[in-house]
Amino acid sequence: MKANLKLIGGLPRAEKSPKVLDLTAVSKVFPISGGFFTAFENLTFSARTGEFLAVTGPSGCGKSTLLKIIAGFLKADAGKVLISGSPVKGPGADRCMVFQEDALFPWLTVEENVAFGLFRRGLVKKKIKERVAHFLELVGLAPFGRYLPGEISGGMRQRVALARVLVLEPLVLLMDEPFASLDMQTRQEMQDLTVSLWKELDQTIVFVTHDVVEACSLADRVLIMKGAPGRIQDDIPVNLPRPRSVDSPALLRLKAKIRQKLATGL
Repeated sequence: MKANLKLIGGLPRAEKSPKVLDLTAVSKVFPISGGFFTAFENLTFSARTGEFLAVTGPSGCGKSTLLKIIAGFLKADAGKVLISGSPVKGPGADRCMVFQEDALFPWLTVEENVAFGLFRRGLVKKKIKERVAHFLELVGLAPFGRYLPGEISGGMRQRVALARVLVLEPLVLLMDEPFASLDMQTRQEMQDLTVSLWKELDQTIVFVTHDVVEACSLADRVLIMKGAPGRIQDDIPVNLPRPRSVDSPALLRLKAKIRQKLATGL
């Protein structure tokens, strides 16, 4: 099972592209018994078209909540969230999210899961069939279209989940620790696939992960968050050519730098 893509070389290329995602002084507060809990406050950052942005930090600093606000599932209590200059007022086709759990419909086949959002858009069946076939080919699942989710592996289900959002061609792809539950080999395969698809489709990705090595391996930039309440501690560029080896001295130095910042909060 192989995706019909290859690993991409070269340095990040998003520096001169226009901003597609822009957050300014964004805060989120949740009511709790007897008071309020501030998940994060005053988050300000942007991402450009075709940029791969990783977000890491300790549990409870608001990483997943941040993605839900960008997706429009939650509303910020302060600040602005813009997509291509327009305020986020709710979920939209320009943003799609991949979760840690694949969240596939178990009664639908692989093809039907990938096609689900396209049917809701009212496309004709022939066009839907062509698009689904194309994206299943991209993620290496062309022979498995008639299978049910329960008949394929966890890694394959995550490929289906990825194809299901990519087929909608969002401007921004939001990924919330999507490979955390996979074994090491499958996780590496999914990381390689994600980078290849990202370059092929030229989308902006915001990728939440607890894994510093994963962040360094995938991203153009790494946002480091700290908690109580969540804030952006640092914004670190990853100026390493692709494909990246997790054992390279440069990546190991970057990993150590980020881990030190996470440990010390400085």
